[in-house]
Amino acid sequence: MEVEVNFPKVYEDVVKHIINRDRRTIVLESGRAGAKTTTIADSLVLSCMQKKTLVCAGREFENTTADSVHRAFENTISRYELPNWDVQAKKLVYRPNGSEIIFKGLRTSESRGSVDAQRIKSLEGVDIFWGEEAQSLSAEVLEVLIPTIRKEGSMLIFSANRLSMHDPYRVRLVEPLVGVENLPNSKPFDDGRTFIQKVNSEDVESYLPKEIIEERERLRVLDPEQYRHVWLGEPLTEASGGIFSKQLAEARNKGQIGKFPYRQDHEVYAAFDLGVSDSTAIWLYQIIDGAVYFLNYIEDFGRPIANYFMDLKDLGYRYGEIYLPHDAEARSNRSGSVEQVEATTLLEDLQKMLPEFRFKVLPRNQGYRGIDLARGMFSTLYFDAEGCEMGLQRLAGYRYDYSIKNKIWSKTPKHDENSHGADAFQYAIMAVKDYQSQVVNDVSFTFKPFVPKEFGYK
Repeated sequence: MEVEVNFPKVYEDVVKHIINRDRRTIVLESGRAGAKTTTIADSLVLSCMQKKTLVCAGREFENTTADSVHRAFENTISRYELPNWDVQAKKLVYRPNGSEIIFKGLRTSESRGSVDAQRIKSLEGVDIFWGEEAQSLSAEVLEVLIPTIRKEGSMLIFSANRLSMHDPYRVRLVEPLVGVENLPNSKPFDDGRTFIQKVNSEDVESYLPKEIIEERERLRVLDPEQYRHVWLGEPLTEASGGIFSKQLAEARNKGQIGKFPYRQDHEVYAAFDLGVSDSTAIWLYQIIDGAVYFLNYIEDFGRPIANYFMDLKDLGYRYGEIYLPHDAEARSNRSGSVEQVEATTLLEDLQKMLPEFRFKVLPRNQGYRGIDLARGMFSTLYFDAEGCEMGLQRLAGYRYDYSIKNKIWSKTPKHDENSHGADAFQYAIMAVKDYQSQVVNDVSFTFKPFVPKEFGYK
């Protein structure tokens, strides 16, 4: 069967490498509308039609297939009117040779938010793994994933919009070969094993609708810094909306992100952000000599809240207060049971189920006051790089939203996959302030009368 395909010229090399499978690793970086997702999806569909292939498109978290690039593959099949494809909800099958395209999240609710090594290792038979949104893949996932995809002739593809200066995929795959800075547009690095290319919207402009081009040019004039991040794929900075970008860069330079193990002589505190239909996030920290040491970060979805306390117990820490957000005191019938006559609060339920923990509810983070508190305290914050890896990614990606229509930054942060981790971090900072106020209030003074020497008293 002959298929006439239409790729942007700038992607000719990468398309050939994917279809011929003659590179071990391919990394594509771009800003918005760089056409990398469509190009990779088209190339993988054609590769599957050429010979039997098992493709896995994976992300760090994938709650539903709708979160995946399933739609991109569907669009390819529809656009070229390709016959013999069986498009199912969770996979696509090319009937003539049995090729399959499957979708996986690499962290699951069953794995309690940690890397599900067995789930990743089940990918050993995969011919091509596509890590879409690679900027969100953690070093922990990459450490297990890369050696797992080891079938003879197998290929790893990563597509990304850079988020920070230290995205784990770049640290592992790009920086050792080309350094920290972006590659020049359209001039790939290729050593015969690894192919790295950066492409932006201007390189594929003839394929873009005029509305996209107008949006790009409007932002170029209105906010050059935001334009460089969104459209040129440069890392987030404070000027481009990164809320904690400046503070994280300073902390890294000053050695505040490194190895900071648990101290048994101090209690560990936990601050939660509770997810109902999405993620729950937890920061664990100690307060030692006025400094705050973040030891661990936990994030997961789809689990009962009580299950997270199994994770806390498994860590073996000695716990102080467990801080919950204000909505833990909202009354509701969480069981959904007709027999539950009186609605209870989450706080009441946890106190009943887990009497060994001390719970405290924080006030509402009104006007995101936690952001200002955190910025003011960053010089006293320390992060264990391994235990807090994903949490640090969430803070690096936490940013304000930008309104193209109103030409201004929003006063509230953008709600995305980084929100819960950043909200839990702000609750932790509010909890530290609460702890510090208790310490001040607990201080007592003993006053001794002062008698001048001339009165003769001793």
